[in-house]
Amino acid sequence: MDINQAALKLSGYSETETIDEDIAFLFKDGIKVKKFFEQVLKEGSIKDKELILITKEKKEVPVSISGTIRKDPEGAIIGIFWAVSDITKIKEFQKGLERKVEERTNKLEEKTKELEKLRVS
Repeated sequence: MDINQAALKLSGYSETETIDEDIAFLFKDGIKVKKFFEQVLKEGSIKDKELILITKEKKEVPVSISGTIRKDPEGAIIGIFWAVSDITKIKEFQKGLERKVEERTNKLEEKTKELEKLRVS
């Protein structure tokens, strides 16, 4: 397994701590990771799959992962390169938008009820 330096920094693990480890140990949902691993082997790569990374300090971080098969000069598979990107800010932005949409929806529902009351009277 080979992981980009950004992922190592984010996880809190050193490169030597990840050598010969199954990538699943870094994530909350090991089953999903194994499915992504199988998909990479089948298709050659995956891109932008969302997971929750568990840091060495047990903090949960939303991430996007991409994986690509690594081959030797003869074409034999020698491993998979995993790139991991922190998407915390993107998730926070999405939650903020969802809250605004919900607030506006509630206001519109209130106004609609007020209009219906006026029409009935």
